[in-house]
Amino acid sequence: MRYQALNGMKALILILTAMYVANLLVGGTLFEVIAPRLIGMSGLAVILFILVAGAYELGTSKDVQKQANSDAGGQEIAGILLVALPLVVGIAVPTQPLGAIEAARRGVVTRYSGGNLARLGNSDPADRTVLDWAQAIAANSEPQDVYGQKANVSGFVYHDPRAAANQFMLTRFAMACCVTDAFAVGVVVQAYDASQLKSDNWVLVQGTFREGQFADDSLPILVASEILPIQQPEQVYLYP
Repeated sequence: MRYQALNGMKALILILTAMYVANLLVGGTLFEVIAPRLIGMSGLAVILFILVAGAYELGTSKDVQKQANSDAGGQEIAGILLVALPLVVGIAVPTQPLGAIEAARRGVVTRYSGGNLARLGNSDPADRTVLDWAQAIAANSEPQDVYGQKANVSGFVYHDPRAAANQFMLTRFAMACCVTDAFAVGVVVQAYDASQLKSDNWVLVQGTFREGQFADDSLPILVASEILPIQQPEQVYLYP
């Protein structure tokens, strides 16, 4: 295969990759694998893919092409296929948000000591996310400081094997940079029909935090007054 043809294939792969990333970026799907703060780097990557593709298309001198034509072979083609593999996999296997199966594999934290404590202190408890409540529980050395606070919080249902029959974990995944470093964070919810709720279903839980027990841990438990089914939000992940 001639050197020019190989360069053309490389340029085509880079252009297609740039189009694929740009499409994910515009459609918001890219945020299922990376955090929004990396949007600038993603846009830069699209530009670089296009620039490199253009460089391939410009070609080289005839003397270099002659030498390259004699050197081009199976190894070069194998390299092209390897570069194209992520693009093929990305198109063939659509991105899916992490859910209950991955929560079981990675484990769920009920206390989170990171994040912006100042922002949490100024927030309305009714507007807090699962991550905010996990942070509030971790920040209060005395659990009773959380007792009596009302919550209006959403997440997906996860049935932790350590939970009692009338408990489930209201869960979200949080990520700092990308889906690789994402971690599951949850609030333990107490409800009479907890066992009837299906894993991965998204719900909105309204209730009040009370003294409770989860496995061997004493921590605030969200006693539900109402559980409403909701659609999976566009913004699936939370960002510390």
